Amino acid sequence: MGATQLTALRSLSQPVILAGQLYAAQSYVDDIANDYQTDLISIVNQTATTLATNISQLTATEHALFYQQAGQIYRRTGDGQATQLTQTSHKIVSFAPAPDGTKIVFAVLVSDAEAFNTVSDRPQVRRYTKRRYKADGVGFIDEQRHFEVYEATIAGETRRLLTTDLPVQVADTTGERALLIAQTTTEDADELRSALQWLDLETGAITPLTTEVAEVHEATIAPDGRQVLFIANDAQYPNRRVASLYRFDGEATTIAFDQEELLEGPNSDIVVQNQARHVRWLDDDTWLFETGFHGHTRVYQGSATTNQLLLDTPQYLQDFAISKGTVILAQQDTAHPSQLLALDLATKATQIVFDANATLQFPRAEKYVFSSEDGSPVDGWFLAAQSEGPAPVVLYVHGGPHGAYGDAFFWEFQRFTEAGYNVVFTNPHGSTTYGQDFINAVVNHYGEQDFRDVIAGLDVALQRFGEYIDANQQIIIGGSYGGFMTTWAIGHTSRFEAAISQRPVTEWLHLTGASDIGYNFVQDEMGANPYTPAGREELIKRSPITYAAQVKTPLLMLHGEYDLRTPIAQTEMYYTAIKILTDTPVEMVRFPQAWHGVSRNGLPNLRETRLTVMFDWLQKTLA
Repeated sequence: MGATQLTALRSLSQPVILAGQLYAAQSYVDDIANDYQTDLISIVNQTATTLATNISQLTATEHALFYQQAGQIYRRTGDGQATQLTQTSHKIVSFAPAPDGTKIVFAVLVSDAEAFNTVSDRPQVRRYTKRRYKADGVGFIDEQRHFEVYEATIAGETRRLLTTDLPVQVADTTGERALLIAQTTTEDADELRSALQWLDLETGAITPLTTEVAEVHEATIAPDGRQVLFIANDAQYPNRRVASLYRFDGEATTIAFDQEELLEGPNSDIVVQNQARHVRWLDDDTWLFETGFHGHTRVYQGSATTNQLLLDTPQYLQDFAISKGTVILAQQDTAHPSQLLALDLATKATQIVFDANATLQFPRAEKYVFSSEDGSPVDGWFLAAQSEGPAPVVLYVHGGPHGAYGDAFFWEFQRFTEAGYNVVFTNPHGSTTYGQDFINAVVNHYGEQDFRDVIAGLDVALQRFGEYIDANQQIIIGGSYGGFMTTWAIGHTSRFEAAISQRPVTEWLHLTGASDIGYNFVQDEMGANPYTPAGREELIKRSPITYAAQVKTPLLMLHGEYDLRTPIAQTEMYYTAIKILTDTPVEMVRFPQAWHGVSRNGLPNLRETRLTVMFDWLQKTLA
């Protein structure tokens, strides 16, 4: 079967409705530019028409559409008239339109720092004093930066409302005041914190809304202009605390929902534009929100007294919009890359209103459940090779470890099946969408129950889907934490015929000081401080490189050269250890201009090349 190129796929996000007309953001790969493009489209009778190109952050009021284009914010009416609202030379980080559509409030980042890895005839030195001085996907953090908040009207008036040294986002606005998510700790803090604040647009006065939480992720104002729904987490379990839904009723804050995980869902590798909101108001008394549950997305209708489950099917929802009793959902599942569904709130029935990939067909993964060593259930999925006869099987391990696979479309997995490989993927202990206790199970215990879970999931797949699998050709692949698990596995078992590690953690001591999050991640996740004798001993025991001499499995190592999350030295050290300590075949492939997320949002040509490299190496190794 022919390979489905990345350029063939379309991804839908940010659906909005204006005067009964459906609009959305449609993303795809621009092969000539070797980049991702997002268009504003309108949809009528399952047919899309492009209205604007190179847009982001699509949103709408009852009166107009709003979006970013070429670094500025535009307002577009239903008759197609587009008006540029901003004239800024700074990067716009967030904005919100007023409900009447006559103004926006937006925040900008002001920085003179050069882009990461800029080459200059007269380079300048960089100075840092903060604990957090770099960020993967961004580069080095300018300590001289600041943030400004502005108001811009359709009459062409713009005025600055606020200047702050700490990051700030505009979450929403009533038109008289704006709701801000403001960072409250400096980059020198062990854990970053944020809070909600009201900004009076007339006086510039700041009023704290709530201090009950540690981090706020998103917020939305009710039609009455007083109530606020927001998603946040408290300070328990640093780095891994489950987010909950909170409601501010105008006077006090209460938890509206904390039985399942907000903000979490299964991984997909074709999402280009991030989800705008996970909670939206229906009216002053009710709202809709999404949760992540056992590898898929659920939809609830909430109120001050009840939370009613509306939708619970094997799928991943990227965003939604509400109009007159109908909810438009940006949806995908293991067999469908991206489509828009209409959910009738009265009947709970759904129907497809637009399929962005209607001409493409993909097989569906089959979900199965198996028992962990403590008897708790663990989810797994099997995607059969698109070939005849028993085929090799790939055990794929997700990153995180606090992430999840599930009922989402994964282009890479489909490409593996097209190349003649079965794919098994699981959510071992430590994964999200299963609750706080399941997440916590891996903390201080990497390479224990989580390792045995992924192996058990493969064993069950071999039994249940044995007719499709050549059990003599088992392969393990993973990235980030999955790369840790891959290198950990081949140091503890020789059952695999081949292994591919991507951007792995192989040595915890180095990661603490070299990673952009290492200064707190290692302590929080491993429970050990590398700057004490006992901590060093524990981290050495937990590092895959300690067991390199035992590796017998041929290994391919892939890593991005810009990676600041798990820097490329993690691969270089392990590669060198295998070379020195064993005669096991090992190959390293370096990806230039590639951050940690090269497999999800890296340059499109590198994503295609990455798969070609893996397929060619596997064909050679398994021959």
